[in-house]
Amino acid sequence: MARARRGRTLTTRDGDRRECDGRHTVSRDSHSPGPFPTRGHLLRDRKDSSGGSKCVAVGRRHHRRGLGCPGSPPLCRRRPPRCAVSLADPIAKLLINVPPGCMKSYLVSVFWPAWEWATNGGLRVFTASFGAPLSIRDNRRMRDIVTSDWYRRQYHVELREDQNQKHRYDTTAQGWRIASSVGGIGMGEHPDRIIIDDPHNPRQAESDVERQAAIQWFDLTIGTRGVSRAVKLVVIMQRLHERDLSGHILERADAADWTHLCLPMRYEAGRQPTTVIGWTDPRHEVGALLWPALFNDEKLAGIEAGMDAYARAGQLQQSPAPPGGALFQRQWFDIVGARPTQVDARCRFWDCAATAVSATAKDPDWTVGGAGGARPGRVLHRGPHSRAPVAGRS
Repeated sequence: MARARRGRTLTTRDGDRRECDGRHTVSRDSHSPGPFPTRGHLLRDRKDSSGGSKCVAVGRRHHRRGLGCPGSPPLCRRRPPRCAVSLADPIAKLLINVPPGCMKSYLVSVFWPAWEWATNGGLRVFTASFGAPLSIRDNRRMRDIVTSDWYRRQYHVELREDQNQKHRYDTTAQGWRIASSVGGIGMGEHPDRIIIDDPHNPRQAESDVERQAAIQWFDLTIGTRGVSRAVKLVVIMQRLHERDLSGHILERADAADWTHLCLPMRYEAGRQPTTVIGWTDPRHEVGALLWPALFNDEKLAGIEAGMDAYARAGQLQQSPAPPGGALFQRQWFDIVGARPTQVDARCRFWDCAATAVSATAKDPDWTVGGAGGARPGRVLHRGPHSRAPVAGRS
């Protein structure tokens, strides 16, 4: 290894030229700084012709190694330590809502804990998703990083030979990472970090039973884990329903203790307040895209065309209640003073609820019924509606 001189221009294997700050250690057989810069050994980002900066650490090298990062995503425009600190230091509970395909699992479930292990290999990390295969996938991705020759040489993190499996591996510094699922194994442990990445299966998000099972597991199990260790908790997901886990967190009694990071695909003014670390959405123009290098207008139009209004509002805009409704728009109807007398057809409909009052469902939906009448080709009126409680509700 050789110490690079201050002001020296280095060329990576990808052709990028970097100015050295005099503190970076460079391999003799390559001037490429590797997958992560060390703390205190950072190369200065060189501004390119467009005024942006390219990341020394993650960008192209991770893309070449098959770790993602196509299209120069947001992480690749920042040094990893700055990204990781924004997730860790002043924030104890963080809720992130972001559209699918925006590298959320890499950022939070892979890169963040790998960076934290670089300075504290004794951290205990628990991760869970709606399915164990997803959390195990990210376990393996992180293990690929921490067992790489470069990472081990820079940070001296070693995994124990007697506990090194895809669902759990331990460090020689008494740290560990466990991959589980909602309602799954591993919660007899007390972690320092809890990462809940997509707690709901999108195909089952409309099921009250499935959603409530995830919420109950979160409240009764996750809520008691790691308290004595000052655990930091991150929930990252796309919005799938008004009463999904994100909606539940935002209505809990401790909602004020959570930092909420909401990133809709198309910018909407007023959606993201400034966080406790001073961050806010840098977009200003309504409709501006979250990641135009990956999801431009043409690609996004194709995605939106395959979704109904609820899916677009929830999964893309992180607001699962579309303005004006999804099936019927408020502006389609006029309010009349009396019920029409000449009606060709009448119907009565019921929207049946099935959730009773309980400790975790204190205000479930009512069963609601309504009546309507129509003439050919035109809806004339909707009569008065009625509602009734389900069993167990007074």
